[in-house]
Amino acid sequence: MDEYAKIVLKYNEKDYDEHLKIAAFYEGKSQWGRAARHYDRAEQYSKALKLYMAVGETLIPDMIEMVAKVKIDSLTHELVDYLMGDTDNVPKEP
Repeated sequence: MDEYAKIVLKYNEKDYDEHLKIAAFYEGKSQWGRAARHYDRAEQYSKALKLYMAVGETLIPDMIEMVAKVKIDSLTHELVDYLMGDTDNVPKEP
């Protein structure tokens, strides 16, 4: 699946159905970061952000990039709450 996912990301960026299938596969395998990337590409931004947050601080740059790209206020507020530690009582390192 990893090789197929790379191909879809590289050559078939706008195939939302394929990204959803790949995301569901990775989510089923508890590979939250990979699933989040594909939910992002499938324009399922809320789901993607939740999975990015499940991974933790290592994917903060991906979270910020996605939220900045889509400019949805609710996602921006959710990300800020996460970064400030309001969602898990753990403030993130600036």
